[in-house]
Amino acid sequence: MYDPKDPKQTKNNPDGIGAYGRKIESGSIGFGNRVFQSALKAGEKIYIKVKGFEDIKTPYGDGVFRIDDTMNQRYSKKGQFNIDFYINDLDKERTKKGRFPIEFKIVEPGKSETKKKPEDYKRYYA
Repeated sequence: MYDPKDPKQTKNNPDGIGAYGRKIESGSIGFGNRVFQSALKAGEKIYIKVKGFEDIKTPYGDGVFRIDDTMNQRYSKKGQFNIDFYINDLDKERTKKGRFPIEFKIVEPGKSETKKKPEDYKRYYA
């Protein structure tokens, strides 16, 4: 979990705007792997659905988050995805866990998922 206006967690003189020019708000995440960076810098919007987070309602859907920020380069490791959730999106129980594994997949918000195969989700750490 991170606060986009806390200079200890983000850039000096934070303004609440993520690395891709979008305001950090409910449903925003900071993504630690650079695998999507070129697409994001080109203006694409990438959304992930987190398995077991359907109780979290965001503007993009139940358990759906948009990559609006990046994390420090030290979090970009091959085969590993680190994710920071917006400060108000996680409940106290999840917040207390600190770093924990999650499973997610890339989705298009608003489109119904015709096939919900467990193998679509990949396991990573938040």
